[in-house]
Amino acid sequence: MSNEVLKVLIDEKASKIVELTKHEPKTTKELAKLLNVKNSNLYYPIKKLLEVNALKITEERQIKNMTEYYYSSAHLANEAINFDFPFITENFDQLVALNMLNVNKVFDAMAYDIEANMGKTEEEIKNLDEPNTATFSSMEVNIPYKEWIHLLAEMRKLVSDYKEKYEDETLPSYSIYLASCKNISEDNESK
Repeated sequence: MSNEVLKVLIDEKASKIVELTKHEPKTTKELAKLLNVKNSNLYYPIKKLLEVNALKITEERQIKNMTEYYYSSAHLANEAINFDFPFITENFDQLVALNMLNVNKVFDAMAYDIEANMGKTEEEIKNLDEPNTATFSSMEVNIPYKEWIHLLAEMRKLVSDYKEKYEDETLPSYSIYLASCKNISEDNESK
């Protein structure tokens, strides 16, 4: 993913357009209605998304003397986005911004869950089919560097396998963000 793609995706409106078009192509008019903005407010972000290939035109329809375009970001879901060194050197600020957007999505979903389940007993929550829309896990493991890299690759493959197994677009869509780091403070203390 290039620096230009990241710059476009950190824009909130552009990010929402990508999200809204990942399952089903939409027109500018449909996007404007969903985002509660004027059509004219979407021309620039759509143009930028097209320029960096974050959106593609999947269909053109002629309506009287105008051409209506259908936009899709489904192609982005087909590949994992991995941010490794040395790419991060040139794009650190944009990566921080993009990942903060992703982390905020998780916490927004958690806030939604809290509000939706407020006042319910533990028993009532246990009996719900889907009591939450987000989860957050934090784990720690002591392993050699090469095994750490292998572990991350296995986790990505596991998600990819599930994606292939459940290609049914009528099922709910879940975003999975995988981040991992070495505990540098512990490493520095031992030196």
